Amino acid sequence: MHFMSVPLFNGQRFRLLTLVNNGPECISKSPDWCTYFNRVRLDFSRPGMPTDNAFIESFNGNVRQECLNEYWFVSLEDAQEKLNLWRDDYNRQRPHSALRNATPEEFAAQSMCRRFPEPCLEVDD
Repeated sequence: MHFMSVPLFNGQRFRLLTLVNNGPECISKSPDWCTYFNRVRLDFSRPGMPTDNAFIESFNGNVRQECLNEYWFVSLEDAQEKLNLWRDDYNRQRPHSALRNATPEEFAAQSMCRRFPEPCLEVDD
């Protein structure tokens, strides 16, 4: 979890909260519940020590370079729309090296086929 300060076109600023989720088991659940249930120990980064969590720093760099630095946001609604488009591209369309150059949707489908092969079998007509 990390906040980034982002300017609007008129000079006002808003804060963008980024969350990095490391698996489908945490989607749509309280982070506290998710960490407790999965026996995950939370380890917070120390202020001023970006190397404590290189993954979030890398992600934040991508957000800033590919979205925040590319657009002027004229309102919060405009920022929300543009950030949602970028997030959709990042989460659904773009291959990720950490996922063996598959998109997250492709990787999830491959993972499901490895865990539950029966529904993934192709049926010949």
